[in-house]
Amino acid sequence: MALLARFLYPPIYSLLILAYAPLHIYRIMFSRKGHLSSLLDRLGKLPLSLSTPSEWEGARLWLHAASVGEVMSIRALVNQLRERPAKIFISTTTEAGQQVAKDLYGEQATVFFFPLDWKWVYRRYLRAVSPDLVLLTETELWPSFITCLAESNVPLALINGRISNRSLGRYQRMKFFFSPLLRTFCKLGMQSQEDKNRILQIGAPEENTCSTGNLKFDYSPPPNTEAEHLVNTLGLIFRKEKGNLVWVAGSTREGEEELLAPVFLALRKRFGGLHWLIAPRHIERSGEVVKILKHHGISSRLRSQIKDYDNSPPPEAIVLDSIGELAHAFQIADVVFMGGSLVPWGGHNVIEAAYFSKAILFGPHMHNFREVKDIFLNARSALQVASPKELENRLFELLGNPKSRAILGHNARAVLRRNQGALQQTLDLIDRCFAYPRKMPTSL
Repeated sequence: MALLARFLYPPIYSLLILAYAPLHIYRIMFSRKGHLSSLLDRLGKLPLSLSTPSEWEGARLWLHAASVGEVMSIRALVNQLRERPAKIFISTTTEAGQQVAKDLYGEQATVFFFPLDWKWVYRRYLRAVSPDLVLLTETELWPSFITCLAESNVPLALINGRISNRSLGRYQRMKFFFSPLLRTFCKLGMQSQEDKNRILQIGAPEENTCSTGNLKFDYSPPPNTEAEHLVNTLGLIFRKEKGNLVWVAGSTREGEEELLAPVFLALRKRFGGLHWLIAPRHIERSGEVVKILKHHGISSRLRSQIKDYDNSPPPEAIVLDSIGELAHAFQIADVVFMGGSLVPWGGHNVIEAAYFSKAILFGPHMHNFREVKDIFLNARSALQVASPKELENRLFELLGNPKSRAILGHNARAVLRRNQGALQQTLDLIDRCFAYPRKMPTSL
């Protein structure tokens, strides 16, 4: 069964790529200019950074971090690995992730797009990178990549791994396919005991699977001069010095702004100086969010339209249409709502807001961050609401009570301190992988 799946997967994947081709062509014609370059890289055209021969003779590590969240989560790890020293290669899947990776690691690592899941493409990249170890973050299980590494005798590990409740059922139905792939990993480091149990259900070998904690708890915001300038500018625009309050809604999803807008309007009747900073999860939705706010009679501006404080009348809301600035923007918040949780998207990570000791709320749909959610709720360091009306009531209480906000924020920062340590455990896991004797499973 495993062999059948292995040989069926490549043509099925190729057919899906062909079916997706019209969308790629549309994006090339009408979207950002960089999309053609990224697509060519993913199709096998080596970027210049990999085409140039390297004389580095030390350890070479390839880290794959699909998108912005994963790229941010490995920051402390990259800093530690560079001190070893090691030559670092970082691949991303999304263009947003690529931009953030270049901003954060451009001087520390070689950053490039992760190829499409074809072996012939991977072989080109493996020859160029020549990695001593490959690290996949969270749940990046690309079958052709994994088998290509196994055939090339390159050690592979999963770090900061997680299996969401939503994806567990799909993986279990395909256990015959994923189990042989998971047996090729030298180590599988999962974020929690629950994540460990889930990947064991999919067929991971228990002797190579462990819980290392969540790297995102070992968080500190990356230096960003422009983002810090934005924070100061927003403070002036929102008249924070006059005691005005700011509600930050981070990583909101489709359908959520329609639910949140009436909440803001109701709160503003009581707190006339209340302002709203909204950061949609995908910045390409920023224009849509502005239209939604206008429909509800809420004046707003895009962050991209703001350079400096100009003493003009402040808008009621600002929509953050930039990458990598939300983490810093939490500093000006009096209360924070984490999006993707009033609608069934699975929520978003609260750790960045907790770092700044903010009062955090989220909705009922937090299944993608179940363990983090439970940790914060059990420590009374965040509030969960079941509906927009309950969110309105809770925000009303917090905005009117600075002491309650301060206690909630203090507890949130304390949770971070108590749960740090994943970085060292991940480093230990990596050290063990370097000595791992690679063997090709007979079932592959």
